[in-house]
Amino acid sequence: MRLSSAAKATDRVSKMRIAVMLSGCGTNAEKIIEFNSKNYIVSLLFSDNPDSNCKKISEKFKIPCEIVDIENFYLNTPKSDMKRRSEYDSLISDIFRKNKIDLVALAGYRWVITSALYENFTVLNIHPGDLRVIDKNGLRKYRGLGWVPVAKALLNKEKELYSTVHFVNGELDGGKIACISKPVKIDIDDAIFNQISEGPGIKTIKMMLKNNNPYVEDVLLYKLSLKNLEKLKQEGDWKVFPVCIDKVCRKKGKKDIEEMMNDE
Repeated sequence: MRLSSAAKATDRVSKMRIAVMLSGCGTNAEKIIEFNSKNYIVSLLFSDNPDSNCKKISEKFKIPCEIVDIENFYLNTPKSDMKRRSEYDSLISDIFRKNKIDLVALAGYRWVITSALYENFTVLNIHPGDLRVIDKNGLRKYRGLGWVPVAKALLNKEKELYSTVHFVNGELDGGKIACISKPVKIDIDDAIFNQISEGPGIKTIKMMLKNNNPYVEDVLLYKLSLKNLEKLKQEGDWKVFPVCIDKVCRKKGKKDIEEMMNDE
């Protein structure tokens, strides 16, 4: 039986309105859209990068896309200037309010966000590492950006990787865990693990990337981190992130979501 226009409208209103933030290819964003949730609807796409796939995905799924070029926004200001970042996030926050956004999903968004966003919206992030693991200092062992959590796992000779969905707060990768993916196997034998540990480490690789050193592409740890990061995205992120967003959105009310964030 077909739903009437009024029934469809009621269904749309009952769903939580999601904004998805992306910086690159946007495959995670597409999986979130394609999930066809009964509890959320992707109402807006946002990107910091004019060269991202935001417009393409927008056209494909008929979802509005907003792009605010962060490079132009910063101009000659260092990217480490978090005051400027907060001003940028305040601009995004205004856009989200105008679009009546209920929840924000960071799906391959490459920047650390500030309180201008996470204190005004419920924000979920997908992280390429197992944030349940704690190091000897009481910190999350596999925190970090981009390829780094996977590199840490390889250096520790882990046999499996996990994607973690967590609420975003003021601490990098420090928010409450919402969901964990199923394990994704690392297909590396012990001999390769030994080669990795003998080569350039994470700090050296970061410096090479900062200096645009072309030889970084030949560093074994970096190559295998990128390879396994892509595998984790496909077998971990793509499966757990939409399901987890749907789970959170079942709570509907802001109070219920806050209780979920604070529940231990």
